[in-house]
Amino acid sequence: MRRIVTTLSIAGLLAPICAQGVAAQDRGDPDWYFVLAPYLWFSNLDGAVSLGLPPDDQVAGPYVVPVGDEKLERSWLVRAEVGKGKLRAWLNASGAKLENSTVFMLEGDPSDSTAGTYDFSWHTGELYAAYQVGAFTTTNAIELYAGARYMRHKQILTPSGDQATTIDESWIDPVIGSRFYTELGRRFWVTFNGDIGGFSVGSDFTWSIGGELGFRVLKPLDVSMRYNYQEIDYDNRKDGADAYRWSNGVQQGWFFGAIIKL
Repeated sequence: MRRIVTTLSIAGLLAPICAQGVAAQDRGDPDWYFVLAPYLWFSNLDGAVSLGLPPDDQVAGPYVVPVGDEKLERSWLVRAEVGKGKLRAWLNASGAKLENSTVFMLEGDPSDSTAGTYDFSWHTGELYAAYQVGAFTTTNAIELYAGARYMRHKQILTPSGDQATTIDESWIDPVIGSRFYTELGRRFWVTFNGDIGGFSVGSDFTWSIGGELGFRVLKPLDVSMRYNYQEIDYDNRKDGADAYRWSNGVQQGWFFGAIIKL
């Protein structure tokens, strides 16, 4: 949090210096452009609550695991984006992790439970191509995108007094979505995006929604705050020690980033 406050404070001090001649080149640029954006991410991994029902637990190997915590854990994300005119492509890579103590239940016998710990990690890689529809301006843009999302879930379960069980699952989902960008005056901008994927190719179904508020510090540098929510339904269709499924598993949280534009 101290780093975030420091970054935003520097941005505020530099703003008056750069008040003249700041040009928006995020959209409406006919030439080649490149964006690199590292983010510090405070994420939460949990199950979704719907219709007043408790979240669905994760099934990993022979155990039913109540994954989740209200704490936001420090995670990371990096985005690289390149484009020319109305066409652009971007790559996202991120990682989040949650470790906790809990009580496992045997899936075949819910009355049989044991205390233990879990060490759960969620890694994502995304590659998208987008095309801007409508007017080609610097202040607004609507983009349609499609691509693929790689996911890897690794769960290490350690029952008290017993050996650890490791489940390591990865898959690739097709994804389609849209993104909206608009300028809010000379220095502020926002983006909103939403997508759906899976379609029983990798996961059964996934959906994501997010929004980002950015502030232009210098012509090549912005700072931003972003919120993202992603929900998955996955089942590897296996039983026993190899089983892994999670209905309405959620990864969500806040990003604080620096956006470098070339």
